[in-house]
Amino acid sequence: YSYLSSGPSVPIPRTEVRGITIQQLSHLLDFVEERASSWCECVSVSPHYGQPLSFKDFNMYHSEYWVIGPATASPLSCSYVELVASEAASQRPLWYVTYLWQQPLHEFMTCLRRHASLRELPEHTTYWVGALANNQHRLVDEVCNKPRKTSFCRALKL
Repeated sequence: YSYLSSGPSVPIPRTEVRGITIQQLSHLLDFVEERASSWCECVSVSPHYGQPLSFKDFNMYHSEYWVIGPATASPLSCSYVELVASEAASQRPLWYVTYLWQQPLHEFMTCLRRHASLRELPEHTTYWVGALANNQHRLVDEVCNKPRKTSFCRALKL
């Protein structure tokens, strides 16, 4: 997983300020494209459980299982954004993104690229993406039974 990170993880204590750039997401997409066919469907209720994955169908569930979880596991135990960040200050999100975990990752990227293009946004524009901002190993710290206290709500309020 060293391809994904340019150095040690960067602690960003406030989840709501863990944005990610399209370039950082592109590294994830490149990583997945090279490896997706060597991984298999991991969702046990899927009719394709155990079958090889394809890049065109690779979604956020697959990303969390095959990439985000393992790459950010102990001893790091960090969010994906913290793994790929070079400095905390440059990760503050300008946009909040909501998405469907089943949506293929390449389609998600196409949408973000189109958004950036239509709005003529600079390359360093950051997006808050829950699966990448939240520490998947400590979701109890990120999500609670009080919606206004969740990282999602805090990110919306920025």
